[in-house]
Amino acid sequence: MTVSTEESLQAISALPNPIEKKKALVLLERASGEDLQSLKKKLKKVENLSSTSFDPLTSVFIHNGVYSKPVMKGKVPSSVSIASFKLVAKSIIKINQHEIVRVDLVSQTNKVYADLVFQPDVWNSLKAFKTRVGSFGEAMFKGTDKDIQEIKFLLFTDPGVCHLKGVTTKGIHPFDGAYCFVSDDLSVDSRGNDVSSDIIYVKGGNYEA
Repeated sequence: MTVSTEESLQAISALPNPIEKKKALVLLERASGEDLQSLKKKLKKVENLSSTSFDPLTSVFIHNGVYSKPVMKGKVPSSVSIASFKLVAKSIIKINQHEIVRVDLVSQTNKVYADLVFQPDVWNSLKAFKTRVGSFGEAMFKGTDKDIQEIKFLLFTDPGVCHLKGVTTKGIHPFDGAYCFVSDDLSVDSRGNDVSSDIIYVKGGNYEA
């Protein structure tokens, strides 16, 4: 039995977690071939949003170069910043079941702290996240644990981010149906091609390059 787009949207609207809604809507976009923005508008109608609501798929977004959240000022939709920066994902390295993300931290004054590494435990708590970003003088964050998960989702679903496989030992590894050789700073497949943009050596499981 084929499920219509409308039925799918009704099911998505019942999801309590906004992150799960985002994931489901992206899957629906791929399955239906319909534009994501069009699906978001339809979802708003299905949910019969109140006047105090915003985009059901985004509770954290980037406004004026920093992370912000929607608010109402009287009856007028507006936003309030929850950080003095934004993060720009550069690459995500998956090592076994763990994912390390390399980012640029861009402050409100456009100062760039480049190639920072966020280990998996950074996302585990508000304290861990604030400790990581707080080591940079201009970085202030006054969001919640939920906001951190929203930021993580935005980074990890960025279509422009590079996804790599990380291995903790040098030598021969399975790759693309065959094998490749991984050294300190170079990975070469069985045909002699440089595949360092796909698989890299990560010393001790901590990518700090």
